[in-house]
Amino acid sequence: QCKTIQKIEYIFRKKRKNYHLLMQFPLGLKKPLTLKKKGIGDISVLHRSCVSQLQQADYPKVAQEQKILDLTGRVYEFRLPLPPGLQVLDLSDNQGLEPDFIFNYDIPTLQTIRLNHCDLSELPTEVPKIASTLRTFSLDGNFLKQIPDWVFKMPELNELSLYGNEIESIEFPQNTHLIKIINLSFNPIKKVTTNENFNVQLLNLTQTKLTTIPDLFL
Repeated sequence: QCKTIQKIEYIFRKKRKNYHLLMQFPLGLKKPLTLKKKGIGDISVLHRSCVSQLQQADYPKVAQEQKILDLTGRVYEFRLPLPPGLQVLDLSDNQGLEPDFIFNYDIPTLQTIRLNHCDLSELPTEVPKIASTLRTFSLDGNFLKQIPDWVFKMPELNELSLYGNEIESIEFPQNTHLIKIINLSFNPIKKVTTNENFNVQLLNLTQTKLTTIPDLFL
């Protein structure tokens, strides 16, 4: 039956520790079948083909000229050489993947990285090479408690999303350019401070534990 499975997807919601399998779509069937729910110990990764038959050939082939690479929920171990002209990389929903390797890449064209729901508990303290070109950085649904200063100082950053992490306090450093959007909603934030020269256009602090409006230099 593994050969008949056209697509398997899943959502891994960490906010309330709910684990949901969506649907499997056998070829030729008009109505999708609901997958049997499994315990968390049974869920490691769902690939394009049957997990038991997984071979290196099952990993998606990436053309050298490819600019957008979507590997959402598809890889357990990263073996792909990244295209030199890559602009968008999405590695979301890969809980078994250690994404630290991405911060060691030097891709001068990379503008967007999404690492949503990847079990991240920390970011590197050293400034990665990709920080000089990133415009969109999405880290939703992880376990981050602290955000290093370099994240807010990326010179091209337009949008930073930290929705649904475990941040309790945050201090914005001085930056030299205007960040359009920072999303910190659904974090247990109790304290926010900012440098007088911190520049952001929209700061989302909804659904946090703030009891008063923070005194920010915005």
